[in-house]
Amino acid sequence: YYMRSKSRGAVLIINNKVFPSDKRKGAQVDQENLVELFRQMGGYDVVLREDRTAIQMQRDITEFSNSRSVNIMFVIIMSHGSEYVNEAQVKCVDDNSVRTSWIESQFFGDNCPYMQNKPKIIIYQICRG
Repeated sequence: YYMRSKSRGAVLIINNKVFPSDKRKGAQVDQENLVELFRQMGGYDVVLREDRTAIQMQRDITEFSNSRSVNIMFVIIMSHGSEYVNEAQVKCVDDNSVRTSWIESQFFGDNCPYMQNKPKIIIYQICRG
């Protein structure tokens, strides 16, 4: 893969930290470390979203997958998680969830037109219940 352009890649970091029942301890430090990592590597446009509802998260992911033409794309989601019918889900701050299969589908084919045949890396830091 070509990785020599000035703007190498795009990074979407979604960090859900504050929930009605609790707060994810250490989540802020993880977020800061990730932002610093991509800053040090250079050439990455980092988009940071915090404490998202399910609708906001879906909108963030859809907009990100449709709007970038870069060499590589990272999506990093940190949150609580759950499992429903053998499928992992990301918990959102409104106590609704987004299925990981839906997230991944947004980076396939026509859902991610500018990134066809380019690497897309999705990292989840979630438990599954």
